[in-house]
Amino acid sequence: MVGRGAVVLKRLRWLLVLLWVGCGEPERVEPVEMVETVVAPADDLVEPVEGLESPVVSTLDMEPFAALAETLATLRGAERGTNEVLLVGERLLFEQDEQVLRVFDQVQLVTDEGWLRGDEMRAELDAEGALQRVVASGSVRGAQGERSLEGDRLVYDWQAGVADLRGRAVIEEGGRRLAGEQVWVEGGVSGRLVCRPNAWLEIEQVGDRGGRMDIRAREVVIDRAARRVDFRERVRLRDERGAMNCEVLRLQLKEGWELDWLQAESGVVLQYGDVMAKASQLEYVEELGRAVLQGDPRLLQGRSVVRADRIQFWPVEQRVVGEPNARAVIFPDVEAWKQMRAELSADE
Repeated sequence: MVGRGAVVLKRLRWLLVLLWVGCGEPERVEPVEMVETVVAPADDLVEPVEGLESPVVSTLDMEPFAALAETLATLRGAERGTNEVLLVGERLLFEQDEQVLRVFDQVQLVTDEGWLRGDEMRAELDAEGALQRVVASGSVRGAQGERSLEGDRLVYDWQAGVADLRGRAVIEEGGRRLAGEQVWVEGGVSGRLVCRPNAWLEIEQVGDRGGRMDIRAREVVIDRAARRVDFRERVRLRDERGAMNCEVLRLQLKEGWELDWLQAESGVVLQYGDVMAKASQLEYVEELGRAVLQGDPRLLQGRSVVRADRIQFWPVEQRVVGEPNARAVIFPDVEAWKQMRAELSADE
């Protein structure tokens, strides 16, 4: 969760910090009943060995471990500094040949920008001990600024700033919720998000009139820098004002994720109140409150159907303009009207 160029812990300090994880309080040992013990003389315990000038010493020399013990004692009370990474867990496995640290049970990674939790984490280091990649698995949760995430598995490339979240992946931020089987995040909180398959985006307060928009598609691409959202394949849009189906949808957003305009293509079916429309292309501008349908457009309202090369529709004002080659058909026959309505809603 630290971006490109962040300072990470060196190899030795990484190892020492993680060793600190296992230095918990000692378990309480209940007193036991005193037992009489007979200790043999030291001369009887140490037997001379042929070829040695002095007998084998029966005690362990702890002097070589004194520096390590002192360092561990210091690290127990140490706090994470700026631009440093803290990795905490119950158990540790350090694979020195592969430069890999594996931490288990209630694992938490903390940086300046946020935190990440999981049942298990794997940290891959380079030859200098700098962090290259983190793999978290099992009930993954995290936060970075206003953004939160959850999933079953996360692979984060520390140097490239790219994250791959999979398995019931969910990212939430500022009233927006993106969910799918996989979410690919580039460039941190200001970059792109790619969600697929079975992507589902929920947005609050879209447009000047507010409300909530729910859009589902096979793939969703959110470009935060360009303030654009693209949906592809089996797009289904629903909000408090109506519904729309199509194969390709683009939202252009203003500051604060308010809708500026949208474009829909391929098999567009629109429903707004008692109005239904069908066309190959649709463009809607929020400021004008107007939708423009092109590509053999048809619009049905009540028992009348309007056809033209181009149809303009103002949903709130309930106004329709068709040009050129416009014609309107009134259906006095209820069955014919039902048939036309069924045709318009066939792809809904």
